[in-house]
Amino acid sequence: MKTILRHYRQHAFLLIALFVISVLAIACNSGAGSEQPSSVSESTVSPAAVSSNTTGSEATIADPTSVPPTTTATAGAGSATGTVTAVDLILPELSLSVASIDECRLSGDLKPGGVSRQGTAPAPTPTRVASGDPRDPAIVGDEMRVFGAEFNPIISSLTGFREALQTAWPQAESTDQQAAQLHVFGNRLAQLCSAASETNVPPEIRSEAIGFGESLRISNAWTILALEELNCCGTAQTDFFDVGYYSTSLESVRTSDALGTALSQYMRPVSGVPERVVTLDRFGLDMTVTESAVVVRNSIDVVVVFPQPREILDPAYLGPDPWTFGTAIRIRRLRNSSDLSVDQALVEYAGLINRFGEPQQSGDLEVSSFDNTQLSFPGLDHGWTETTVVFVLDGFTYVVEKMCNPELLEQCEFAERTVESLTVS
Repeated sequence: MKTILRHYRQHAFLLIALFVISVLAIACNSGAGSEQPSSVSESTVSPAAVSSNTTGSEATIADPTSVPPTTTATAGAGSATGTVTAVDLILPELSLSVASIDECRLSGDLKPGGVSRQGTAPAPTPTRVASGDPRDPAIVGDEMRVFGAEFNPIISSLTGFREALQTAWPQAESTDQQAAQLHVFGNRLAQLCSAASETNVPPEIRSEAIGFGESLRISNAWTILALEELNCCGTAQTDFFDVGYYSTSLESVRTSDALGTALSQYMRPVSGVPERVVTLDRFGLDMTVTESAVVVRNSIDVVVVFPQPREILDPAYLGPDPWTFGTAIRIRRLRNSSDLSVDQALVEYAGLINRFGEPQQSGDLEVSSFDNTQLSFPGLDHGWTETTVVFVLDGFTYVVEKMCNPELLEQCEFAERTVESLTVS
C-alpha cells in the first residue's frame, strides 16, 4: 500500500484525472441501475477510429454501455462489432521483478497551456488564429491531411492493443502472466504518447488533439498503477483494475470520436493510399512508410514502429534486450569530430553499432547516391534479426537499425521497404 501511495504522489495530475473519470464511470453505472463490471471483458469498448484514408466522414464508435456483459473474452483486434467469443490462449509470462512501464510524456502541441511536462522533444508551436479571421481553407485542408495521416495509425494501434488486452486478460491465471500483459500494453501506450506529441497540430483542432493526448496519459498512468497493485497485492484481478480499465477506455472512445469528428469538418473523402512519404526535417531525409506505421520523433532519434496487436500478448515481441520497439526502424545521426569514411565510422562508433554482437557484412544498400555499408546481426533472442545500415553525409554518421522477427513477415517487409526508400531531402 505504501508503494501505491508513493506512486500517487509522484503522479498527482494523472491520478486526479483518473480518479475523476473513475468516479464518473461508477456514478453513471449506478444511476443506470447496471452492475459494476466484474471482468475486463465485460466492458467491451470499441474506440473511435479515424479512418486511415476515408477521413471525410465522421468516425463512428460502439457505445460501451450497449454491449451486454459476458464472461468470455472478446474476439480480439478483428472484432469491430463487440461480438464476444471464448478464446483459449497460451499466455506468456514475465517475472514481476523485471516488468516495468515507461511514463507517457506529452510535449509540443499537446502541452495544454504551454506547460512543460517532461516532453521527449519540443515541437513547433501551432499557428495562432485570430478570432474572426479564419485561415485559407486550402491550407487548412492540407494540414489536416498531413495530421490525419500521422494520427490514424496512432489511434488504430491503440484500438488493436486494447482489444488484444481484453482478449487475454480474463484468462490470466498467474502474477507473471498479468505482469507480461501490463508490461507490453503500458510500454506501447508510452510509445504512442511520444508519437502523438511530435505531430504538428492544426490550430483548428488543437483542443481535440490535446484531449486525445490526455486520454493516452491517463491510460498509461492506469497501467502503471495496475502494475503497482500487482506488486503490492499479488494480483491485478480486482475491482480497482476493472474500474480503471473501464473508465480509461471510455475516455479514449470519447476523445477519439471528438478528434475524428473535428477532422471530418475540414477534410474531404480521399481514395485510399497504402503508403505515405514522411520528411525527417532534423535529419534531412525522406522515407516512404506504410499507412499503418507509427512515427515516433524523439529528441535523439526517429523510430518507425510497425505495430502488430498480437505483440500485446508476449513481451518477446517487443524485441531482444535492450530493444523495446518490436518490428521497427531506428534512425540516429551522430556528429563526426572529423572527416570520416564509412569504414572509419564503423570503427569510430563500433560500441553503438555492434551492441548486439559481432556483425556479418551483408553488402551495400542503395540509399540515394551516397556510399553505405549494411551489417547483419542474426540469431538474436526469440529469433530476432537486426540489420544496420551506416552511411556518412555532410559531417554526420547515420545509423539506421532495422529489427525484424521472421514470424511477423508482413511487418518485416514493411520495414525493409522503408529502409530502401530513404533519400536525401
